Amino acid sequence: MLLEQKMRVLVVPNTERADKHQIELAQYVKSNNLCAVCQNVSDVAMAITEIDRATQNLQPYEKVEFNAVRDLLRYIYE
Repeated sequence: MLLEQKMRVLVVPNTERADKHQIELAQYVKSNNLCAVCQNVSDVAMAITEIDRATQNLQPYEKVEFNAVRDLLRYIYE
């Protein structure tokens, strides 16, 4: 929602989780230049002070509607 509102975002994934979805999401937004990413929570203060530089050349986020449930139900019932 923050990206949709064109806000600058600093993502800090929880690397202690058993599943790695937060790390994967952080890698995705970083590789697509959508927001700033801080991999280590101990570096958050530094990342905040550098947020202007880290978010200078971000790409605009374009929301893609996800309609798989609707499409799946249409497939089942048609």
